Amino acid sequence: MLKSIMEPSSIAIIGGSSEIQKPGGKLVYNIKNHDFKGDIWIVNPKSPSVQDLPTFKSIKDLPSEVDLGMITVAAPFVKQSLLELIEKGVKGVIIISCGFGEIDEKGKKEEQELAEIAARANIPMIGPNCMGVATFKYAGVFAGPIPNLKPKTIDFVSGSGATAAFILELAITLGVSFSSEITIGNSAMIGIEEVLEYWDETFSPDTSSRVKMLYMETLTKPQKFIKHSRSLREKGCHLVAIKAGATEAGTRAASSHTGAMASSDTSIDALLRKAQVIRVQSKQELVYTAGILESYKPPSGKRACIVTHAGGPGVMLTDELSRQGFELPKIAQETHDKLLANLLPGSAAGNPVDFLAAGTAENLDFILESLRNEDYIDFIPVIFGSPGLFDVWPVYKVIADKLPDYPKPIYPVFPSTVTAKDAIDKFLARGYMCIPEEVNLGKTLGRIAAVPSTRQTERKFSDIDENAISSILKEAEGESIKQLKAEKISSILKALKIPIPFEAIAKSRSEGQEIAEKIGYPVVMKVVGPVHKSDVGGVYIGIKNTQEMESALDKLMQIKDAEGVLFQEMAKGTEVIIGVSREEGFGHLIMFGLGGIYTEILKDVIFTLAPLSCEEAASMIKSIKAYKLLEGVRGKKGMNTEMLADILLRISFLVQKFPQIKEMDINPLMGYEDRILAVDTRIEID
Repeated sequence: MLKSIMEPSSIAIIGGSSEIQKPGGKLVYNIKNHDFKGDIWIVNPKSPSVQDLPTFKSIKDLPSEVDLGMITVAAPFVKQSLLELIEKGVKGVIIISCGFGEIDEKGKKEEQELAEIAARANIPMIGPNCMGVATFKYAGVFAGPIPNLKPKTIDFVSGSGATAAFILELAITLGVSFSSEITIGNSAMIGIEEVLEYWDETFSPDTSSRVKMLYMETLTKPQKFIKHSRSLREKGCHLVAIKAGATEAGTRAASSHTGAMASSDTSIDALLRKAQVIRVQSKQELVYTAGILESYKPPSGKRACIVTHAGGPGVMLTDELSRQGFELPKIAQETHDKLLANLLPGSAAGNPVDFLAAGTAENLDFILESLRNEDYIDFIPVIFGSPGLFDVWPVYKVIADKLPDYPKPIYPVFPSTVTAKDAIDKFLARGYMCIPEEVNLGKTLGRIAAVPSTRQTERKFSDIDENAISSILKEAEGESIKQLKAEKISSILKALKIPIPFEAIAKSRSEGQEIAEKIGYPVVMKVVGPVHKSDVGGVYIGIKNTQEMESALDKLMQIKDAEGVLFQEMAKGTEVIIGVSREEGFGHLIMFGLGGIYTEILKDVIFTLAPLSCEEAASMIKSIKAYKLLEGVRGKKGMNTEMLADILLRISFLVQKFPQIKEMDINPLMGYEDRILAVDTRIEID
């Protein structure tokens, strides 16, 4: 549907003027002066011509069907303009005019009416309150700089026109090019999700951009977003996004700006991870990440060799690459010796390779040729500023000449943006981005390398008793309390084939004695009834004999709402947590992390949206900071991470099959090696 907006053959500007300080005037100026090949028609009843273009007194007077109508008149006249354009046969509309949902509820209703009118006419409508659209076909924006627009570079969509302009300011200084810039304003009809859908459904390997850049303040259709993002990833695209308004205070700010609500940061983070989108937090991170992905090849592995003519930047980049999980292997001895024999005295040939401030283009060429076929190196950052002694363009030319066919990605860092400006401008003219800061490069490469593989494997289960789980949940639906009782939870876990400790419930000393002897001391005793057992003193661990058991049972039965006492065998090992929370519009969030009493203190957890693939489950486990504990440290046994991944996948299966599960916590899931037990589980249905 967006083709008429992205590639119009004729444009009618309603309210176009000669005053380029106003949106209608600047819009005409930009379209007219940026090589649009089609017809430009101006509707302005007060002037016979606008910027040397003839005008029409009304929309009805336009000469033929209009491909794209751009409305810039005051808000009270927008509806009539839209209706007349539809009557004229318009194929798409962009409403620049403001004064709608960003103002108040009345404006919100008015813009929804505009969207309904466009929908009935089966035409796409962008806006209102937007800055416009620019593509390599036409520059239909009224504000901000016009970037270098050319095919197969970067597609950019923004929920904020002003923010888009500021992002472009930075991108232009770094030499980043764009295929399109789409500002969607209040998103009354076309939002981020619809733009993704258009990019996805019109994708062509020969003509489409493979880098998509997003600035978002609202996401109203999470599942649609995931669907088209992942589809684009499978087609070879990279997506980079800022989601603003993710905190509570940020939500209020975004709401006042756009008239729409944002979702919690946890849900957004999980959503973007599920969608395989690189999430960034600032304009600089957004431009760096998208620009590097467009200009250069992504890292093919984790092993870097830094080439620098200045020691300090090389050390800082070394530190950052190490923090991001990259390796800096030593240069092979034969290559090391060859480099030292041919570089200036005092050069270093370890890793980094430092060829000094007086290093020349010939030195750099020799280094890169020497490293060309070293199979223990995956990519090469090259840092070269200007010492102010000579023209550095010959050095930059060496890099520009090698980039197209060099077998490893090269990432040039040019920090002398003032001293070496002429040389940098020549480099930018070759179509490559300028990277002025080495630590930002390291962080960006870390973000790019962390994007999950597009390969996603679904796990099938034949041993889960779905009928048993269905019966338990159906029976519980008739109860007033939606927290499942302990015995029902145990039955669900058994049906899922998730191992639990041997357990039984007692309500008297004699029952407790019989159960404890069957389990064998020491035992764990927990009150049955209250949800948060630790908060009410409802857990006793390591009960060693009958006397301790009877004393603990008496105290537990005195707790308010106590229905009995659960006896469990004493589990040992590392503690982790698996949690589930159903979020409106998003589905079920699944959490994994360090468990027990440390969950809320350390917050070493990660969230992902269900359903989980095998790869996502494995990635969740490896993503927590305490992963080394799960592997086992200092003689302490670790946990079987394949078993942990299997349990995560079973929980994912459960909540997908039974969406009435609102919340679930297994805390702790405890054990070591191949014996892992769900020690304490809570399930709430709705």
